[in-house]
Amino acid sequence: MDILYKSILTQITNKVPEILWIDEECGQLEFPEKEYPVQFPCILIDIQSIDWTTLGMGTQTGNTLIRLRVCFDIYEDTHKDAPDMDTALTRLKLLNKIHKNIHTFGGMILPVPNHTGQFYDNHFKKLVRKKTTAEKRQDGLRVYTIDYETNLKDTNAYPDYTSATVNNLNITPMP
Repeated sequence: MDILYKSILTQITNKVPEILWIDEECGQLEFPEKEYPVQFPCILIDIQSIDWTTLGMGTQTGNTLIRLRVCFDIYEDTHKDAPDMDTALTRLKLLNKIHKNIHTFGGMILPVPNHTGQFYDNHFKKLVRKKTTAEKRQDGLRVYTIDYETNLKDTNAYPDYTSATVNNLNITPMP
């Protein structure tokens, strides 16, 4: 799960520089600013749930739900004499940019040699957007949640094998 989180964080950092704060979802928006300072706009990443299937040898795959909470501070925008349509459009365009760079993004951190000698990533499949909602809030924040699904591969419980020598023959396990 750590590589999935880091991959999404890195993708957003590299592709959407307008986002000023990216963090794991820990309830930052529900607590006073002095306890959890956040800069806006921000994205909070939450790996919501994983339904695991065992493949064997300590390896599992899991259908995974990831929620991105995209938050804007709109307090000043809502306390003006006249609405500013450009500000709302700018926020919505930023949501589109986030989606463009996350939807169909697949893991690229774990290259593994396959039988042809080529490298490919097998950690998580391309993310697919499933749902977008807007939260109703009374605190001057505008928060959109965007849910994505993927399939994650976890080999953390895969046994560690070491090389051995038997009858002057070196045996090295395949990665």
